[in-house]
Amino acid sequence: MNGRRLFRTLVTSICLSAPGVARAGGVVVKSVGYQLIEGEKFPAFYAHLLGKDFSAAWQQYQQANAGSAQEMFLDDGSRPQSNDFASVTVENDGDAPAEGLRLQMTVEGFAEPATQSVPALKPGESATVALTPAFNDNIYATQESAPANVDTKLLDAQGNVLFEKTRRITILSKDYMVWGIDSDYDLAYGIAAFVTPHDSGKAIDKLLSAAAEKAPGRALGGYQGDDHQLAVEQQAKAIYDTIHEMGVKYVNAPISFGKNDQRVKLPAESLADKSGNCIEGTLLFASAFESLGMRPVVILAPGHAFVGVRLWDDDDTILPIETTMVGTDPYKDAVKTAIDELNQYLGEGTATIVDVTVLRQLGVTPSPS
Repeated sequence: MNGRRLFRTLVTSICLSAPGVARAGGVVVKSVGYQLIEGEKFPAFYAHLLGKDFSAAWQQYQQANAGSAQEMFLDDGSRPQSNDFASVTVENDGDAPAEGLRLQMTVEGFAEPATQSVPALKPGESATVALTPAFNDNIYATQESAPANVDTKLLDAQGNVLFEKTRRITILSKDYMVWGIDSDYDLAYGIAAFVTPHDSGKAIDKLLSAAAEKAPGRALGGYQGDDHQLAVEQQAKAIYDTIHEMGVKYVNAPISFGKNDQRVKLPAESLADKSGNCIEGTLLFASAFESLGMRPVVILAPGHAFVGVRLWDDDDTILPIETTMVGTDPYKDAVKTAIDELNQYLGEGTATIVDVTVLRQLGVTPSPS
């Protein structure tokens, strides 16, 4: 484990306005902060994760798994937090109370307005209000990055506009993964949103249907059977051999883990294109395992990724597979190579194990197709 903080806000708030930017009856808008990455960009895949209270989910997970020896990736004491699209700080520097104020934010063309009341402010008091617009289907249909205007308004009790600020941002297309901003903001957990076991075109279902023909009893049962390791290995091999026969090839395009954003094909696209780099192959296998009710993990190392699956629902042992070998090498060699890699990266302290099942429990759901 590398001790990176996997759960933090997407970025720190960006202060757009200095004190005194807007003043109406003693009310001052001190700052407007957004969840953006460098270059004022927002990744579409993250839209459906906004507004979720990860801290509450994490507390519930800890309570439900008290005393568990499960391997976790949050090994540095960090805790998931709630994530909102923006926050606005309002201050009353007048002599009279300020009441009935409302904040409104819209992402033009991509979201319905978010409206929040500002708490009553006594003279000298301030309040920070979180805003998360309800993103619509347009954001999940983005094939290319697109510009958008974010409009923020402060309204009084009568609906009069006291302050308005518009900011131009870029919506990254739905296939952009953001790995991190810097060493303090590691967003690797977001890759779980790209694990899509139930895609709209049923590509994973078709893959598993074909793989079942290669499994004992012509069926894939997930975590069923008396010999746990054998059951998992047989199913993993059936999936591996099927992807091999489908002609899916490895494309040498290393991941830029920890270096901002990168295009990542969803599993259905990798199957359609019959190609994928290491992270795309990993997502394909992870989606298949999750569809069977199994517990996949995404293993990240510097410039590389490969897949693993827990040997049972109550067993944290990982069966790793080097997915880049699926087009050229037999299953047993892909497992042997992955075991060597995993031991090496763990020994070096450079492996990040992203447990998809845990992230689902915390609210990191698959990206809408």
